[in-house]
Amino acid sequence: MMRSDWWTIAGIAIAAMCIVTADHEAIGHGTACLSQGGHIDLLTSVYFRCSVQRGIVAAGGPIGNLVGGGIAWLLLFMVPSRPTPLALLFLLIGAFALFWEAGYLLEAMTTANGDSYFAARALFGGPEWPWRMIGFALGLALYVIGIRLLLFFVRRLSMPPEIFRLCWFAASLAAIAAAALYAPDRRAMLQAALEIGAASLPLLWIARRSAAADAAEIPRSLGWIAGSAIVYLVFAASLGHGLPYAHS
Repeated sequence: MMRSDWWTIAGIAIAAMCIVTADHEAIGHGTACLSQGGHIDLLTSVYFRCSVQRGIVAAGGPIGNLVGGGIAWLLLFMVPSRPTPLALLFLLIGAFALFWEAGYLLEAMTTANGDSYFAARALFGGPEWPWRMIGFALGLALYVIGIRLLLFFVRRLSMPPEIFRLCWFAASLAAIAAAALYAPDRRAMLQAALEIGAASLPLLWIARRSAAADAAEIPRSLGWIAGSAIVYLVFAASLGHGLPYAHS
């Protein structure tokens, strides 16, 4: 019996991580910063600084991920109902994006720190405890929604559940390795581990489920492997290393 190709699956998972991270940091925060007339002072795979400190800038990252992840989930209805590399890419983009923001809400509302907390504080002000409790509940709800969506599409696409263990390890390690290139602050590796690895732990639970009788495999694709390698190299050299912006 043919088994899914590990290199192809790992490459797709790493590419999905790169896309979701760029969506959060560069597209989400970056667009919000520029829309407010600010300029970007720092852009990395885990850190973003804008010259303008406003709630919409803090909210830009979560909004970028939720919109990008939502588009990925919708695109899954348009792909053939079988486990293709493209279907896996969309599935992982949706999962990483939704779990990132779910985990971020739980952490932000608990610690009173992070994008979601600062955006909510700017919008609602005080007292904080009502909207922090609502935000925490929303984080839990996003996890439930994400897990249900994953289970639905794993069945619909006849995905072998065991591949998600490899997806989690590959994406988590790649995110940490890229963040390690940001020399000014080695704590970036911990942040990357939280945003991708810790937030997406439900993937390991999915991997423990029994495969459906009609579950198919994902064969080796040199094109996807090469394309994913190029995406990661560009990601590591840019967002991983960090892009400081100098302004007169």
